[in-house]
Amino acid sequence: MRPFYAVAVNGVSVDGELLRIPRRVWDVEKGGGAILDSGTSLTVLVSPAYRAVVAALSRKLAGLPRVAMDPFDYCYNWTSPSTGEDLAVAVPELALHFAGSARLQPPPKSYVIDAAPGVKCIGLQEGDWPGVSVIGNIMQQEHLWEFDLKNRRLRFKRSRCMQ
Repeated sequence: MRPFYAVAVNGVSVDGELLRIPRRVWDVEKGGGAILDSGTSLTVLVSPAYRAVVAALSRKLAGLPRVAMDPFDYCYNWTSPSTGEDLAVAVPELALHFAGSARLQPPPKSYVIDAAPGVKCIGLQEGDWPGVSVIGNIMQQEHLWEFDLKNRRLRFKRSRCMQ
């Protein structure tokens, strides 16, 4: 998938539960695949993956009131009506599972993003299927990335620039 950096995704989990996403979504030979792109902000998942991920996340966030906010499909009011403070709601843990047992567990702020005061949105966009999913730069934050182009390897580890 030149000139892009393709990655072999095996699946996605939410709170440790592997989601039912057809394997062909991640298979380049079957019209799918995934790339890392530091020039794209939001992560774009092709329709079958997007629907599975947002359904799992939104089930976990069902206690929060939904609000409309373009360009996002799933936004929530995180403000307490009585105190005006942010609600202490646990964000479900999202993980992308790569070939070779590597797992990217981005911080919650990388996929449930602050969109406006008191409003957080699931920061994913739906892409066309068949097509390629794009892991954008917001999802890549708080990780160091090493691209070994010669040996076709990708390494990453959790890190914060200030540490």
